[in-house]
Amino acid sequence: STIAGAVVGAVAATGLNDRLGRKGVLLLGTACFTGGAAVMAAAPDVITLIVGRAIVGLAVGVASHTSPLYLSELAPKAARGSITAANNVFICLGQVIASGTCCMIAHNGDPAGWRWMLGLAAVPSVAMFSGLLCLPESPAWTLRHRGPDAASRILVPLRGTKEAEIELQELLHEAQSGTADK
Repeated sequence: STIAGAVVGAVAATGLNDRLGRKGVLLLGTACFTGGAAVMAAAPDVITLIVGRAIVGLAVGVASHTSPLYLSELAPKAARGSITAANNVFICLGQVIASGTCCMIAHNGDPAGWRWMLGLAAVPSVAMFSGLLCLPESPAWTLRHRGPDAASRILVPLRGTKEAEIELQELLHEAQSGTADK
């Protein structure tokens, strides 16, 4: 059910990204992940556990599709590759930490340990949700949906005035030539 949810989430993220923005979709995804983890941890039966796994899967699919897109649109051009690569490294590191945490809980001998394993999955999603609240929307999405002035207000604090003007012109050119993400 998690894998099926991830497929549906990744496919749905395409349209959602255009309508809600990258940040909005990631906020929605982290909220779903947190809710799915809570459902799994509190599951009174197998069906509820499967529903929780499907909800988490949706969130994984949304995040897998949207996170690299958001990072690449927010990052300076010269750092885009290294930032998206770092994202993959941290995903793997998170999986290692999660596995280690589950092993420690399993060896604790608590019969409800499985609930802790599943419920603790909410911790990274709450952290991501909180961090996203401090970040701007993607400048590229903002340009297409709110105009150049709004995109400039995002770019100037990130790049400085001169670099922001250059990047805004590049984004405008991409939007006009049809090469921008739609």
